[in-house]
Amino acid sequence: MGILNQIKSALLKSNGQDAPTTQALAAIKRDGRLHIRSQVPKVLDGYVSLAEGAPRGQLVNLSYGGLAATFDNLSPALAPNQEHILRLSLLDSSISSKARLLRIKPLDSQKTMAAFALIHDEARNLLFLRNHIEPLCEGGSLMLIPLEARKDRYRSPEWHCFRGDRSSDLIFLKTATENRVIELLLTFPWQEGYRQVLYQNGKISTGAVDGPGESTALGTPTVRSTAHPDPLIARAAICILASVPEPYGVLLAPLITQLIAIFAARS
Repeated sequence: MGILNQIKSALLKSNGQDAPTTQALAAIKRDGRLHIRSQVPKVLDGYVSLAEGAPRGQLVNLSYGGLAATFDNLSPALAPNQEHILRLSLLDSSISSKARLLRIKPLDSQKTMAAFALIHDEARNLLFLRNHIEPLCEGGSLMLIPLEARKDRYRSPEWHCFRGDRSSDLIFLKTATENRVIELLLTFPWQEGYRQVLYQNGKISTGAVDGPGESTALGTPTVRSTAHPDPLIARAAICILASVPEPYGVLLAPLITQLIAIFAARS
């Protein structure tokens, strides 16, 4: 069964479930990004295991249809077209999913790359993937806006402004003498709306907005902001910021670390 048919099947099974689940499954089908393969940054601590006690593989890339991972000392008995139960983990959360081994490629004497096709029996597995794949895609699509195309306020070299495929915006200010972010605003599409992450005075806040529009400017308070940073918004922001094209990884790393702490502290 192809990935689109698996989503249709999950939609049928979700009949009578909560509305957010049904809407999320419908959005996966609607967005048409089923086969885009996203690179998985190491900071997401993504790994795959085939069985209890078996060696874990480092997750390399991920899509709704499959994944690739590198393993040390992978069993030579594994053969293409075998079906397995995979344990897939990202950012300290995980799912179990059926998967079919597609191919194995030795990288050196110790390390092997293995590619799997995912088989979706449960809606929750598709939702787990969506919560990571969509922000990973969004972060990878962010492109630096040229100085001449920015608003006057953001035309100095200390400002860095990005725009993504689905109207995501990332704006941050770094010090002129140090490689350090002072302020940052990230606005991105999430669950039929938009979310924001604001970093000012060393603190992170999160909130919901109606769209990217005029709210995408530093100094503008987040709309419907939460009393405490929302860990699910933090998770999406981690995926986006960790996927921003280089050379910005080192610059954004301290903020990503703070966001990981917020997500890890969820109840």
